[in-house]
Amino acid sequence: MRKENKSLLMKTLLIFVFTLNLNMSCGHTNNKQQSVQPETEKQIPVAQQTPENKPVEKYGFQFQIPEQWQVQSEDFETKNLKGEVKTVESGYKDTSNNSSIRLIYHPGNAGMTLYRYYFEDTSGDVKKVKIGRQEALQKDEVLTRDGKGHLLSVPFIRHKIYIVAPEQKGVLEVVYTLPKNDVKAGKVYHDFVNNIKPVG
Repeated sequence: MRKENKSLLMKTLLIFVFTLNLNMSCGHTNNKQQSVQPETEKQIPVAQQTPENKPVEKYGFQFQIPEQWQVQSEDFETKNLKGEVKTVESGYKDTSNNSSIRLIYHPGNAGMTLYRYYFEDTSGDVKKVKIGRQEALQKDEVLTRDGKGHLLSVPFIRHKIYIVAPEQKGVLEVVYTLPKNDVKAGKVYHDFVNNIKPVG
């Protein structure tokens, strides 16, 4: 009888110790979870403070893409028959007024050949300018019809800019199209061009 009582007492003690350890370990886990939670909450405001229109670095240049513009295409490559990259293109659009930017990078000698072609243009349509301390050419044209030949309700201006990449590793072509006589869109265009800078 005494042996049975001792055995029962031992079992009761073991269950008590096991339950106590289990409760302590659960409490320790909850404490860990509670200490992690405030850190997660602290990270949310930091992410919200990051500007959406932060500068973009591409093709040896830095750009400030206008706020609220949407990405149309991102780094689309075309290659020649040898498999060499011929152009790298990306595009952005403002859906509120249909302004658009196409950035077309022509790497290496092919880019410099393109630049010389426009540099030697004697029609008077091409202007020699400096953009971000880099040698550049600019050609403007007024568009009255769309790609299908339909008359546009509002004429557009297309600015084509060719900028020599740093160390003459190619040429960046900027094709910026915006509504004619739209003062706000014109300011956005000038701000964009004035913020183009070579990287490094």
